[in-house]
Amino acid sequence: MTQIAKPIQVYLEIGQTRIFAVALEWPGWSRSGRDEASALQSLFDYGPRYARALQAAHLPFHPPENISDLLVVDRLAGTTTTDFGSPAVAPSQDAAPVDLSNSAGFWCCWKSAGRRSIPSLGQPQTAIFVQARAAVAVIWQKLSGTSRKPKSPI
Repeated sequence: MTQIAKPIQVYLEIGQTRIFAVALEWPGWSRSGRDEASALQSLFDYGPRYARALQAAHLPFHPPENISDLLVVDRLAGTTTTDFGSPAVAPSQDAAPVDLSNSAGFWCCWKSAGRRSIPSLGQPQTAIFVQARAAVAVIWQKLSGTSRKPKSPI
C-alpha cells in the first residue's frame, strides 16, 4: 500500500519586491522569489539540498516529491527587510512551544552553512561565523528557557 506524504506547511512573507516561502516545521528551510509561485518553486527545488544538510543529524526529512506537497497555511505582510533579502516577520505559530528534539537538525544546518565562504561581505568568514553563532546562542537560550549556552549534539 502506498503511503501518502504529509503536506509540508509553509507560510509566505510577502514584500513589495520579494516573497519568502518558509517551512514552518523545518528551521532554516526558506527560499525567496519575485512572486509566490517562484518562491514556492525555489523552496521545492532546495528540498534535496536541505535533506543532505540534515543527514548527519539522522532526522527523518524527505523532500517533497511534488510542489503540490507544499501547503501554504499563512500569508504575512513583509517589511523592507523582506525586500532586502531576509525573512523578517515571525508567524503566529512561532509563539508555540518549541520541540528541542529537532536541535540536532538546527546544528547540522548551521555547520553546513559554516563551511561556505562569504567573500562578498568584506569580512573573514570566521568573524561572520562568530557573530552569527553568538546570535544563535541568544535565540537558543530564549527557546530552551535556560541561560546555558548551546552545545552542538553533532
